[in-house]
This record gives sequence, C-alpha cells and structure tokens, in this order.
Amino acid sequence: MDNMVDCATTLLLAPGVAQIFYGDETGRGLSDARYNVDSAQAFRSDMDWKNINPDYLCHFRRLGKIRRENPVISTGR
Repeated sequence: MDNMVDCATTLLLAPGVAQIFYGDETGRGLSDARYNVDSAQAFRSDMDWKNINPDYLCHFRRLGKIRRENPVISTGR
C-alpha cells in the first residue's frame, strides 16, 4: 500500500470506468490470508472504521471531484 496514492491517481485520471474496492480509499489493511482458502481473500478484510487514513481519503475525494467535474477523463474524448 505504499504506492496507493500513485495507483489511485493513475486509475482515477485514466479514461474509462474506474472501480475501487472498498477500503482502498481509506488505507484499509489486508487480512491474514493464512486462514482463507484463496490468498486473494486477503483483499476482502472487514472495513476498519476506526483506522481511516485521512490523507488517503482526502486524495481519493480530490481525484473523484476532478473526475466528476471533467467528464472528458471518463469518456476519453
């Protein structure tokens, strides 16, 4: 997650549909995948409402506002 800000910027300022998995915008950590059958399940941990990274959230909100106010970003034209 050290590169989450760069990843979010690239994703949300690229043309097309952007999908953000819940918790990415708040810096939600991974679960302990050892207890899951599928290691990808580490990305499906519970939302940690008590440990929200305000810097991540502010950055995602700023990017969302830019994207919403500039439809050319999502349409690519």
